[in-house]
Amino acid sequence: MPTLGIALVTALLTGVILLTRIRVGFAVVVASCVLVPGSLAVNNPVTHYATFSRVLVVVLALRLLFALRSGEVPRTALRWTPVHSAFVVFLGCVYVAGIVLATPQAATSHAYGPALDLLDQFIFFVVVLACVRAIGDLRWVLGVVSVVLLTSAGIGVIEHITSSAWGHWLFRHARVPTDAANQLERRNNNVRVRGGAEYALQYGWVTAMLLPALLAWLAGWRVRLSRWLPLTLLAVGLVLLAEYWAYSRTALAFLGVLVILAAAGMRERRLLIFTVAGFAVGLTLFVSIGALQNGFVGLPSGYVDVRTGRLPVILQLAASHPLHGIGLGGLSSLGLRSTDTTYLQLYGDTGLLGLVSGVVLLLTALACCLRGLRSTVRSDRAAGAAALAAAVALLIGGLAYDALRSLSSARPFWVLVAIGVAASEHARGPLPRLVVRDRRVLVRSLVVAELVGWVVAGFAPVHYARQYQFTTVSVLREAHPVDPVTEGTTLVHTVCGMVNDLPPEGPSASYDCRDLQVAAGVGELRVQSATPTKVASAVDLIQTQAATAELAAFQLIPENSLQRGRDTAAAWAPLWLPMATGLVLLLVPVGGRSRYLTSAKRSEVATI
Repeated sequence: MPTLGIALVTALLTGVILLTRIRVGFAVVVASCVLVPGSLAVNNPVTHYATFSRVLVVVLALRLLFALRSGEVPRTALRWTPVHSAFVVFLGCVYVAGIVLATPQAATSHAYGPALDLLDQFIFFVVVLACVRAIGDLRWVLGVVSVVLLTSAGIGVIEHITSSAWGHWLFRHARVPTDAANQLERRNNNVRVRGGAEYALQYGWVTAMLLPALLAWLAGWRVRLSRWLPLTLLAVGLVLLAEYWAYSRTALAFLGVLVILAAAGMRERRLLIFTVAGFAVGLTLFVSIGALQNGFVGLPSGYVDVRTGRLPVILQLAASHPLHGIGLGGLSSLGLRSTDTTYLQLYGDTGLLGLVSGVVLLLTALACCLRGLRSTVRSDRAAGAAALAAAVALLIGGLAYDALRSLSSARPFWVLVAIGVAASEHARGPLPRLVVRDRRVLVRSLVVAELVGWVVAGFAPVHYARQYQFTTVSVLREAHPVDPVTEGTTLVHTVCGMVNDLPPEGPSASYDCRDLQVAAGVGELRVQSATPTKVASAVDLIQTQAATAELAAFQLIPENSLQRGRDTAAAWAPLWLPMATGLVLLLVPVGGRSRYLTSAKRSEVATI
């Protein structure tokens, strides 16, 4: 799409948001966050951070402020909740760990984008929650999300038919180095659709996250089964087609769990039967028809190997700074643009501070949606169940892709959390800023957590480790006219395969062997065992095996002295365990006296 066209569409939608009702602006922003990649920028001479969806969010925030000042929207629309508090704690921990305590390895320029994206999410949640409260009708809000999801699924189906990417067309003249600007990727010659997401895996998980909202909306249709069933099959079938053609294995694997969880939370018998039967039929067809498994089963191990290969690299980089990590954007500045897991990204960039506060934020969001399941109003209960399923989806999906840091997946999630918070407030009254706990319970819990942390740290086994760089190609061979890189790569893989296949009767040790890809035939090996003697024995065995395999140029070069320590999680348990306990007790509204107002007092609060 021409850059001028993007600017004109942005200007047009800005006018729509400013000149129409709040609910129209809300629908425009939700659609822009799901249907347009979050990295699509509006061309301007000032900054590249002015993305299409971000501009619309800012405009909606201004429209909301005008509505608050004129009295169109009550000030209670901005009422604070535990999610707000957990978000502030999370941002504080991330900014302190990732910026103030950042290591010299982290380039400052790489921190600006992630820092702004996280602040963007907080502002987005505040604005969207205020809009949902102002609208009040959660069934209408679910309808907006459902229409946007069906549109996204339609884009995915069109991408599959045409083999052309919607994102590639949008970025055609932008020349932005982002995954969303590329053509559609392929898996086993199958085109992987991605709609408005950055990549196919993200599209699969966002679709799975939004599908319970569609089911909640469909559950509210009070029509006869003969009319309800065909429309439901058509709508859900369209979404499932797009989900299938994304070829996202993890998202498809958990899709059935999410929809059954949502249907059970809604307590709609008709919908529960539909989802359980649909899951059973779909699973039977997938297992029995081999053609349906193409793109999901029997894939090369390279897809998984790339992800597992990053794990020891990132853990090693953060091992010297487990409390605060490398720094916000530090992994990216070191060449690791993606970790394929939210939790590893948080730990690598911001250490235990960011990881613990981030997990508590997600748990708080889930718990705040949980209260909506107790509502006696069918639409509110359905909204709460859809939001709960979305929270579970992000918690699980965070293990498979960078879910929280990418705006294209985080913003749809916060829309559903806002819906869930509103449903909980309709059912139980306003949520508290902090969960009120008995001080004695709070103190005892912190003391017990601290003691348990020290016990874990004290009884954790001590290990010894040493890291080596190894070479497999001689200097003379590297200067040979024949390409030494291919030969070196083969030899490094030979060494790593040999290490992984060491005989079990050898010394008990764990190994991490990988190709550094910095020079021909150069790799890295880490040897860890329970005693220094076993480490030395393991190294001797490796050298013996290399000699047996006739790797004449193989040489181990120590990179450090023998290191003694414990696993990071155990060694730092006295810090992160009481921290997590305190945050959960104060922010997660499950159990305790959460100070929910009774229905008799809600009218008093509304007048404040």
